[in-house]
Amino acid sequence: MDFADQHSKYLMHISSLSIFNCLGCDEVHLKFSESNVQFVLYRLAENSHNTQASNVTMAMTPVMYALKLMCTSNYATAESLATIPQLEIGQGRVEMTFEIERIAPETEESTSEEELDMEPSTSKQAMAKELERLKRKQNRQGRRAKRRSKPSRKIYVVRRFEMIFDLEWVTYQVNGGSFRQMSIQDFHKKFFVPEQHSMDHLINLQRTYAGNFLKLINADMDAYREFKTDVNPFDKFIDIFLRSQEQQNELLYKLTTNCLSVIESARLVERHFVLKVFREVHRIFEYITADEYTVMFYVPRLDGYRPLSVLSVEDFDLSNVRTYIKVCHVDDVILWSHADHNIMDILLISFQLALASIGNQPILFLGQLDKLNEFVCHQYATAFFMNTLIGNENPYGPKWICTRYLQSIMELGNSMGLIIFVEYPSGLTLLPDNHSVIKCKQYRKETSGQLCWKLYEDVVKDENQYLLQFQEMFN
Repeated sequence: MDFADQHSKYLMHISSLSIFNCLGCDEVHLKFSESNVQFVLYRLAENSHNTQASNVTMAMTPVMYALKLMCTSNYATAESLATIPQLEIGQGRVEMTFEIERIAPETEESTSEEELDMEPSTSKQAMAKELERLKRKQNRQGRRAKRRSKPSRKIYVVRRFEMIFDLEWVTYQVNGGSFRQMSIQDFHKKFFVPEQHSMDHLINLQRTYAGNFLKLINADMDAYREFKTDVNPFDKFIDIFLRSQEQQNELLYKLTTNCLSVIESARLVERHFVLKVFREVHRIFEYITADEYTVMFYVPRLDGYRPLSVLSVEDFDLSNVRTYIKVCHVDDVILWSHADHNIMDILLISFQLALASIGNQPILFLGQLDKLNEFVCHQYATAFFMNTLIGNENPYGPKWICTRYLQSIMELGNSMGLIIFVEYPSGLTLLPDNHSVIKCKQYRKETSGQLCWKLYEDVVKDENQYLLQFQEMFN
């Protein structure tokens, strides 16, 4: 199953992150692997209490806070910085390096008639044809490689917190060039907002089509299809005010009709978008749960709720959508709010992945996965002890298995081309061995009692080492 966005023009990779004297760290340098999906595993100090832990937008580790400080506009103002734990104004900075590569569009190269040559030939002629075919194949591969090897931009950016007038600004450098300063809002728009949503794109549209705005005033329905005109805009402007009363009424009628048409078109576009989101959520949810669960959306009608699949886009009400979860091998369905907590978490993750993919969002942060972690740990411990109880003498006998939710999320992220940072509160991930992760351990200084963090790079190891912590559960 491939969720990759065929219209993506850029490939982004965050390669390094450094934290200096802030966010509970003295000096940390981290390098990220080439994978699109990065896992930040953390363990809180004993008896540590986070008063803001109930906030679903809350990050838990310095890594996630540092990335959000650079890659989002969540903390673009001095006031918002005050909400970040262990960030003291007057000291510290965060540095980041990332690369952006422009992807040339792949053109479909159809097989030529020579490739499908079915004419009889001698062995010598066949060898010559084969050599010629291989030569053409190598040339095509060379052209593809040349398209893919477009020069990338390497951006180094630093955000400082020493001076109060620098809090809302970053300093960045492109390909080792001169340093520039920019507000974090503008920096975010420049590098982390898709082009179709950016202010620069809207300004370019305004400059290109500003001369045709009178066609819209004139309620010309063809204005949406034909932007170019040779009519003098000033003459057109004069004609509007020289019309008779009857013509003005006709103009008002056309304008009203046009506005209603635009409103109805916008309503249908919104519904198409929502349906697209629902379809993607359905596919993603089933993929993450390995087809063990499915999700269904029902909308109200005059004669009760009906599934979206049997309704047209003009014929349903989105104001009260009902979401149901169903175990695939069971007939009963339940409201999603009554499902197990881990399934609720996966459904929310599915919505985030779908919206990020459809909106060409370059970076997605996933966190607050405590319930999912509890389920994974319990499931793994149960599988281990049940397999031990059954016995492993027969390698082909029945086995208890675990659903590898995080691995499915990783596969989806790589397929979609999304950069995903997953903050996960455990070392038991069920990810493939030797997969790169970032580990964050919180501790309390003995002298001052201050909470601090130790950050380092590591790889996933054999999960059996984590089973000792579950022994007491089964004694």
